[in-house]
Amino acid sequence: MIIALIILILGSLIVSAIISPSLYYFLSNYVSGFSFPYSRLFDRVLMVVIFIFLLILKKHFNIKEAIKKFTEISKKCATKDFFVSFFIFFIVCIILTLFLVMKDWLVWVPKTTSYYVSKIIKAFFAGVLISVLEESFFRVILLNAFKKKFTFLISAILCSFCYMIAPAKSFTFENLTPYVGFEYYVEVIKTMFFPNIFCAFIGIFLVGFFLCYIINKFNSIYINIGIHSGFVMAMKLFIYSTGEAPNVIMNRMERRYFLVEEPLGWLAIGLVYILITIVFSRSASHNAK
Repeated sequence: MIIALIILILGSLIVSAIISPSLYYFLSNYVSGFSFPYSRLFDRVLMVVIFIFLLILKKHFNIKEAIKKFTEISKKCATKDFFVSFFIFFIVCIILTLFLVMKDWLVWVPKTTSYYVSKIIKAFFAGVLISVLEESFFRVILLNAFKKKFTFLISAILCSFCYMIAPAKSFTFENLTPYVGFEYYVEVIKTMFFPNIFCAFIGIFLVGFFLCYIINKFNSIYINIGIHSGFVMAMKLFIYSTGEAPNVIMNRMERRYFLVEEPLGWLAIGLVYILITIVFSRSASHNAK
C-alpha cells in the first residue's frame, strides 16, 4: 500500500509537471481569450492525472469506499448534513469578515446587486464541485490509505499536510523547457516560507485536520462537503466584496487566505468544530454509527 501511495503521489506530480507546461504554452499562445494562470491549469491537470493513476492502481485503493460514502445514507439525511454544515461554516466566516471590517482591517467594496447574484451562484456551484473532488480524494481515499498503516492521528496529520500545500499563483514562464514544470514545485515550496503566508498554511492545515476528524467521527462525506463548500464560498465572497484597508498590506496569496491566516481565523475554525460536533452528536442517525 505504501509503495502504491508513493507511486500515486510522485507519479501524479511528475506526469503533471511534464504535461502542464506544454498545455499551458499551447493554450496561452493559440487559444483566443485564454486567461487562466498556470497554477489553475496545473490544478485541473493534476486532478485528471490523479484520477487516471487511481484507476491504474485501483486494486491498492478502496475506490468502492469512496462511492459507498455517497450512497450509504438517505437523500434526506445527505441534504440535511450538507446544508446544516454549509451554513454553520459560512455564517461563522461571514461574522469573522464583519468583525475584520469593524476592526478596520478590511473595507467594503460596493458592487451592483446583479454582480453579487452572479458571483454567489458561481461561487456556490464551484464550491460544491471543488469540495466533492477534494473530499473524495483527501478525506476518503488518501486518509483511508494512511489509516491502513498509521494511527488516525498520524494519518490526519499527513493528509492535512498534503492538503495545505497551496499553488504558487504568481508563477509564470516564457520559454518552454523540459524542466519548467518542476521549477513550479520549487516556487510552491518557497511560497510556504513567505512572511505571513506560513500563518495562512497553518489555518489551511487546521481546516484539513478538522475535516479528517469530522468524517472519522460522523462517517458522512456530506458533512465534509457542506463544511468545505461553505469555506470555499465564504473565501470567494470575501474576495469579491472586500478590499484591504489603507493600513493593511497583503499580497495575492495572503488575500486569498486572509480569513484563516490570523489567530482569530484559527479560533473561528475551532468554533465551527465545536458547533459541528454539538449539532451532529445530537443526531440519531450519526449516533447510531
